Amino acid sequence: MLPALNVLLTVLAGAAMCSVGAAYAVTHDRSPECVKAPALTGDTALCTAQHGLLKLTYERASGRIVLQAPTARKTVLETIPHPYDPARVGAENLIRWLPMKLQPYLAHGKLLYFSARRSSPGDGHGYCGAGAEISVTAVNLRPVPKVEGHVPVSSCLDNIELAASSGNDLSPYTVRDGKLTIAFSAYPGRGQAVAQINDDLTGLDFLVSP
Repeated sequence: MLPALNVLLTVLAGAAMCSVGAAYAVTHDRSPECVKAPALTGDTALCTAQHGLLKLTYERASGRIVLQAPTARKTVLETIPHPYDPARVGAENLIRWLPMKLQPYLAHGKLLYFSARRSSPGDGHGYCGAGAEISVTAVNLRPVPKVEGHVPVSSCLDNIELAASSGNDLSPYTVRDGKLTIAFSAYPGRGQAVAQINDDLTGLDFLVSP
């Protein structure tokens, strides 16, 4: 590993460990409206003073990822074809909001959630038959909710691996300079790397590369 990359990964890991635990479970701000809001257990509900209670639901029968906001009708953010149903590889619970501490674009009306789907259709055999594709997805809430971008962060097909111990480990994610920063243990053509989601929320800007 390059010395600069080693130092940066160590710094990010230390910052993440300080945030792991209760802070990562917080999916609402401390405004009076959100403190009193119901159904804030788990991480498929997120509440902000500006946008109210936002519920994210994966409807397996239809394959839809749905957002319910107080000021808008139910919005379908994604539709996952049945052969790619994440539940078939045990990844449906990965569809959830990032916690409040990892929502650096909230002031601009944009929220991030994890999207998941099965890597490939079929009977579960063969290359990536039991694999999953995970993306950080950006939703622009203004004027009506719509998906603005998908950024793959873990992929069996593309050999992208987070510097994480499991799918529920959020330690690879931090906020740096107002941007979501992600540590990878393996990224195609780069090996270990650290990157930030770019300004249009559709890709990555790498901070360190071999």
